[in-house]
This record gives sequence, C-alpha cells and structure tokens, in this order.
Amino acid sequence: MREFLYILTMQSHDGRQATWSGVITPAEGATRERVWLDLRATIAQAQPTQEQREAVAAAPSLFFSLEPNAL
Repeated sequence: MREFLYILTMQSHDGRQATWSGVITPAEGATRERVWLDLRATIAQAQPTQEQREAVAAAPSLFFSLEPNAL
C-alpha cells in the first residue's frame, strides 16, 4: 500500500485558520473524497472539548492536498 502526504487547512467561523499535515496509508480502494472526509472527522474528534469538536467539524476547508509520499 502506498503512503500519502496530506495537508489540510481549515478556517473557523471567527476567521482563525489551522493547518494539519501528516502521512497516511489509505485503505485499498479509498477515494480522495473519503480520505478528506476521514481526516476532517479524525481532526474534529481529536479536539479537547465538544464545542471545539463541533466547530472543527463545521469549518470550511481552505486547502487540501493529498500526494504520494514517495519521490
């Protein structure tokens, strides 16, 4: 299975921006959309409070990149 580098930037309702990045190995047959949705859900669930989880889950994406990690 191939590793992919992701970069995801989202913006909160009050204009604050945050960027997450990392390397993932998507499940066989995964789509780009499924990876994006799963990353958003994982990031939201990692927030310390319910209010923050809901805010991150509702935040629009400003940037999303998913590229093979191998050069």
